[in-house]
Amino acid sequence: MNITPLPPLAPINSGTPKCESLSSYVQRLAAAQCILPGQLVFRVLTWMDRGQPEMIGTWARRSGRVRIGKNINGFSLAVVWITLIQRLTGRADLEPTTTIAWDRLFPTRFFQRTRLAWCPLCLAEDPEPYHRLSWMLQCTKICPVHRIPLHQRCPTCGNSIAVLHNRSSVLMCPKCTGDLRRFVKPQTPAEISEYDLWVVDEIGKIITASKKWYRPLEWTPAITLKQLCKKANLNDAAEFARFIGTSKVTTWYWLNGKARPSLPFTLYICYRFGVSLAGLLEQQVNDKLELITDGQIEFHLPPARVKRKRNWRHIATFLHSELQKPIDESIPLESIAKQAKAPVRTLRNHFPKLCHELAKRNSRRRRTAARLRNKKLEKDIRAAISKLSKTKSIITKSNIAALLNKPGLFSRHNARYIIQKIKNHHSHRLHQLT
Repeated sequence: MNITPLPPLAPINSGTPKCESLSSYVQRLAAAQCILPGQLVFRVLTWMDRGQPEMIGTWARRSGRVRIGKNINGFSLAVVWITLIQRLTGRADLEPTTTIAWDRLFPTRFFQRTRLAWCPLCLAEDPEPYHRLSWMLQCTKICPVHRIPLHQRCPTCGNSIAVLHNRSSVLMCPKCTGDLRRFVKPQTPAEISEYDLWVVDEIGKIITASKKWYRPLEWTPAITLKQLCKKANLNDAAEFARFIGTSKVTTWYWLNGKARPSLPFTLYICYRFGVSLAGLLEQQVNDKLELITDGQIEFHLPPARVKRKRNWRHIATFLHSELQKPIDESIPLESIAKQAKAPVRTLRNHFPKLCHELAKRNSRRRRTAARLRNKKLEKDIRAAISKLSKTKSIITKSNIAALLNKPGLFSRHNARYIIQKIKNHHSHRLHQLT
């Protein structure tokens, strides 16, 4: 397949509440080339990601990091896709089509949708149809324009649709080629609550504001939650939990900074306190800008790394001296490395044969010591069995362990092996042994 230079396709409504998603942009980009998204991934993007541009046009058996079939509009997966698409198109304005400017402030759970959701009326009215970024978030359940629930199943076949599929198209189901603009009226009309409308409005504000946010945006939910609780006269985690309707343990983790609330829960908390999440994040940006403009930025560079000098001849002599010791005095390679003041990995790189011999000697010593311990244990068990026989006591594992003053003795596999060995040799005498 010959790949022609890609057209200068611009994202639709970037920096607005109706901003296009990256997955929608990829589908429109593939359609402009008269190819499918799967061909774009397996014939172009995969080879670019692997650093093999000479292979572009041939089919890659595996996509690698360029995952298709996933929601590519946030977190690390969005970074991979944006890097490759920007190299392919030459555009530098694709970051607002994702949530990477602010998604790391929240846990990944309950953030993105795993399947596609859309408003068929919006797709029907668009001069150039596309999927909104807000549709890709789990907390967005309705269309703010038409005030209807988002469709989540194909109106023709009734199946759910992947956010990005090998045969994805903005207006078509990849499974049955059904038209996604077809509106299906639900049998039981869903009520549109004030909270759902507020959530959609907040998500739109965050998407709009995030276009001018720079990447190092930081937000500490624990500090914000403590301030909100103080204003609402909530004195502890228990009162906070009752106020929002969750467990005390959960709110305790939030207030102590040991966990972060998910995006849907953060929106609900802000709604209950009557504050705007977009305003809170915008305030963090303004505070950081004021901190930067108040004074000159100081850069604290780490000290230059100095290469450590070692006396390798002295270390080699030390290793040879360890080999000359009796095998009973051999020690693990980690202990030898500590005495030589060098990491084990460094010793293995410089003296592979010596390290191999030292490790073999230590393994031999450990096997010999284990064999001697097993012989002594077998002798003690035989003596205990003999003593129990003379006193006409029941020969059981618990009685043997109690006689040897070793509770839990037969939880060790070597003790069980020894007792089974003795039992096999004296089965007629130890039939009671359990």
